[in-house]
Amino acid sequence: MIDEHEWRSVLQVAKDGTFSAAAKHLYISQPSLSQCIKKVETELGVRLFDRSQTPLALTPAGTIYVRQAKEILRIQQSLVQEVADLSELRTGSLTIGSSRTRTACFLIDPLVAFHRQYPGIQLAIKEAPVRTLEDYVASGTVDFALLYGSSLRPDFTSVALCREHTMLAVPKAHPPSARESSCGGQGSGLPAHLVCRHVGRALHPPAADASDGGGLREALRVFGRKAAGDL
Repeated sequence: MIDEHEWRSVLQVAKDGTFSAAAKHLYISQPSLSQCIKKVETELGVRLFDRSQTPLALTPAGTIYVRQAKEILRIQQSLVQEVADLSELRTGSLTIGSSRTRTACFLIDPLVAFHRQYPGIQLAIKEAPVRTLEDYVASGTVDFALLYGSSLRPDFTSVALCREHTMLAVPKAHPPSARESSCGGQGSGLPAHLVCRHVGRALHPPAADASDGGGLREALRVFGRKAAGDL
């Protein structure tokens, strides 16, 4: 296996042209650097540098080694950058399950705000009936879904986002309008839940009012990190 210290040492010598200059940049002694290069050459069975020239020149084998070492360095830097992009919500994807009504009522404004803050996250909405949304959650087709909390499956984890009020609307001349109490007054409160298969961390307490959208915005932030591999 190629040791990182070794290939970085070879790259530095190739860049600086002398062992002394490369040793200074690597913050090691020149004898230690020379020993490191000799070790690599011994393991490969070839010379990487033509020591008869000043500055040092790469041999054909050294040219191949340096080219591949630069590729390793590029891959390493790319890996670190892409992981950082994910953890900081610069890239990733998030799929949300919802009914058409909830999409129109609850999701539009929070999703617009989320996209403005994290434009690199690809957002997708899968609209379907409740039972289908439950199947989507169970299969991992969506990262989470917005469902009522009255009949959630036992293998789901849910977080209450808000309480909806279902109202009975009739003309003023309609008989029930004179008997408001028979219709439950202001309507019955139905809890709307964010549901997922497994949740790695708790969300902050959601807003009590569905129109506020605070709980959903927090859910998007946390599940955005899940999409980035942070959960």
